Amino acid sequence: MFNLLRKINSDLEAMEAKKLLIVLLNVFVVFLLAGVIIGYVRDLGLKKAETSLADDTNLTDPSKKNSYDGRVMYIDPKQYEADGVRYALYDTNDKEVILLKAADQKLDLLEGIFVTVKGDIVMSKSGKKQILIVSEVVMNASN
Repeated sequence: MFNLLRKINSDLEAMEAKKLLIVLLNVFVVFLLAGVIIGYVRDLGLKKAETSLADDTNLTDPSKKNSYDGRVMYIDPKQYEADGVRYALYDTNDKEVILLKAADQKLDLLEGIFVTVKGDIVMSKSGKKQILIVSEVVMNASN
């Protein structure tokens, strides 16, 4: 291995400046072309993924999500045990606006804070109340 490196080194030292410049230029062009080709191929893969996502009809438009403002408050989970609801949104007059449910713990962290919640509405199992499945929460600046 070291003999090969010594031979390459001695060959490069013995080469004239003009030939060395041509060799280096050729190496540069080969790697430049390889980079452009790899970048083009990767870009094609990314564009394909983007168009397939844009054509997906299951995506919901974020501007069409329901939005409510108020304070997140804990409620007795036994009231809506079948629905798994533990939080409700109350307005400034302490009147219940809508029941809240989330797949993660975002509502646990925001208990008692004025927020804007966005998500999809479903009916409770009893059919009497609406439940907002919270997908996004924005804290108001007044907190």
